[in-house]
Amino acid sequence: MVTVYVKKNNTLKITTPQGISLIKFKATDEECYMLQNTSGYYELNIIGRAHQNEWMGNVTPQIFI
Repeated sequence: MVTVYVKKNNTLKITTPQGISLIKFKATDEECYMLQNTSGYYELNIIGRAHQNEWMGNVTPQIFI
């Protein structure tokens, strides 16, 4: 699942089937368009840094791209 948040900066959030969030801040318009308009299976090679998000007592894994 891909979610694009457009406020001050483009933020991409990709959630894997395992529940891990892959987040990229300041994504380019091209990256946002490419991922928003893709259906089905899409393979990406991603390099990121592991983090954990704690919100309202829930801790979830995140990767910052």
